[in-house]
Amino acid sequence: MRPPLISLYTAQALVVTHTCDVDCIGVKAEILAGSGGGMGSQENFEFNTLNPIPYNMYGEPGTSSAFDTHPPAWIGLDHATITWPGHPMEPNSAFYFSDEHGEPVTGIPYYVIGATITPSTFQVSEKPYRAPGPPPFPQVPVPWVGVGLFWITAFMWTIPGSPGGGVAGDQAAPPAGAGFPFGSPAIFKSGCCGSNGIRGGGGRGGGAGGAVEQIGPMAGNVGNDRDGGGGSGAGMAWDHPIGSGIRNLQWGPGGGASGGKARIWPELKPKYRLLAGAGGLGGPAGPGGFAGGRGAHGAVRVIEKLRDL
Repeated sequence: MRPPLISLYTAQALVVTHTCDVDCIGVKAEILAGSGGGMGSQENFEFNTLNPIPYNMYGEPGTSSAFDTHPPAWIGLDHATITWPGHPMEPNSAFYFSDEHGEPVTGIPYYVIGATITPSTFQVSEKPYRAPGPPPFPQVPVPWVGVGLFWITAFMWTIPGSPGGGVAGDQAAPPAGAGFPFGSPAIFKSGCCGSNGIRGGGGRGGGAGGAVEQIGPMAGNVGNDRDGGGGSGAGMAWDHPIGSGIRNLQWGPGGGASGGKARIWPELKPKYRLLAGAGGLGGPAGPGGFAGGRGAHGAVRVIEKLRDL
């Protein structure tokens, strides 16, 4: 029996084409979305109104991973709205502009905004859903200029990147994957958000985040790239009272969520399109503080079963 042929893709900003071996008789794909980065810290921070950490210090969310595509569709584009009667799109579904054969034009992915979906139309963003809050957190429709007819190719299976670390209550739960029936835990597992004061999220879908809790003055740890893990929040320390020589330590702020994970057995095709997400950057350091850790990169691993010689 021949060993399987394994291909690994990670942290790809554009659509990638995987071409199967001529002897391939079956494919399994393991998909991991990008994990969120940890929150930055600043001197004497508080998780309330006394000295809050601003939104721009939150960790960035990871980017989406996706695999396999629907047949290309001939759609109408009117500024920010796409018309596609009977479309299969769900919130956070990803697609790209293509030719009639599904070949990418630019390779840039776009994501469906859930609140705009009707049976025949939807609007899209350059980023999947992010946690609510002031800009740039909400999704913003792409303001394309003009109208016309174009080919697009939509992904069948999309897992959005997971949220970055932030103050509890400001972060949304990791978004659901698109294309997975009922969010079945048998094929889709979502990581959990990191909490204030601890390492980045682990969750059922991802591995551990930062290696240790962030106590004391240090930058956040990078998430575990092998299985997906959120970056941990940065640590912080300061002297109190001034000149007393007594050193107080603070826990790090929120860690990022681990990337969602799925395993699928798609219909055998000569080639597949895919997205391999990247980990979100850690939040920047504030005055007297440290940066959060980067989230683990997403990945797509394609495992081909080969015909015996």
